[in-house]
Amino acid sequence: MVGIRFARFHLIESGRLANSRSPAKTGLLDASPGQIWCTTGARIGRMHVTVEIATACPDDALDEYEDVVETSYESPRGRLTVVDWASRHVLALPPMPGGPGSYRLRYHLRDMDSGTGDGQGVGRCLLRIWPAAPGLATELKITSECGRFWHPADERTVPVAGTGR
Repeated sequence: MVGIRFARFHLIESGRLANSRSPAKTGLLDASPGQIWCTTGARIGRMHVTVEIATACPDDALDEYEDVVETSYESPRGRLTVVDWASRHVLALPPMPGGPGSYRLRYHLRDMDSGTGDGQGVGRCLLRIWPAAPGLATELKITSECGRFWHPADERTVPVAGTGR
């Protein structure tokens, strides 16, 4: 379980989370070298988080999750740590299989709309990471209200590379 505040948790490679943002954000997932921002369904609470590091592209598990987005990530050190909203260490992950370099992130979300902000467990996510050449941010599936908030399907939406919106 990861502590959530301001509807986010993070993964970082060293130090503390910087305030910079990547131009290739998907709304639910944003990455820049050395840091990853993961948006959640509740502003405050605890979320069940699973991170899998693979050596090749895993299946997309679209049937098991309500929202699935993907983006690229440049790893300067090849080692990530899951941190909570205050950048407090939660879990050091095993080394990335390719060391420093280019990776792909696929963020799967379930039960995002059940977040009540009461401090209880809210939602579940799976973040899969594997070595891959840089590519465009993509929305593979968006069905929850929370997902539609971050990815509205109308002409007011700022286009996300690769989505056609």
